[in-house]
Amino acid sequence: PKAQSFGVKVVGHGPPMILIPGLKGDGPGTWETTVEHFKDRYTCHIVTLAGFAGQPPARLTPGQSQLGNQRDELIRYVEAQHLNKPVLVGFSFGGVMALWMACTRPNLFGPIVDIDGVPFDAALEAPGINKDTLQKQTLRLIARVMDFPPARIAHIDSVRHSVADQTAEFDYMKQLVTNVRHIPDIIRWDVS
Repeated sequence: PKAQSFGVKVVGHGPPMILIPGLKGDGPGTWETTVEHFKDRYTCHIVTLAGFAGQPPARLTPGQSQLGNQRDELIRYVEAQHLNKPVLVGFSFGGVMALWMACTRPNLFGPIVDIDGVPFDAALEAPGINKDTLQKQTLRLIARVMDFPPARIAHIDSVRHSVADQTAEFDYMKQLVTNVRHIPDIIRWDVS
């Protein structure tokens, strides 16, 4: 059997729950308060995706996609561990991954909780956009970004995680949540 490239930490007892973070997030850091809440009722399988949060990248064969590989490895993990209809919980990209896994193998999974994961999020900002237009725009963006010097990439990342950016995000989040106490956790999930 092929070795898995993602990390997993198992905590708790009860029916299985798989928790998938967003890109750049480490599973335990993203899901800390969630696991604390559910660990007495569920066995939480906390995933850290390959290539993120210190987890080595997957070794792919030519023609194999990183995302498809992650999906397939997670499905194999559920089968190998004999998890019976696990609850799939995903944040951001993890939500998209949970939906994709469930669409690929609908009889393997139980309920799905998708937190801020949108399968075609470009349509949120440009409702008339289609796959072909997005692909052309993406290829142009990739070509531009590939020419960025490392210092520019570090600057972009530091601005995105600045105090001013997080303050603006906090103000925006007030409109979306029922309990503002959880806003720092939500923002931490994004920047972890």
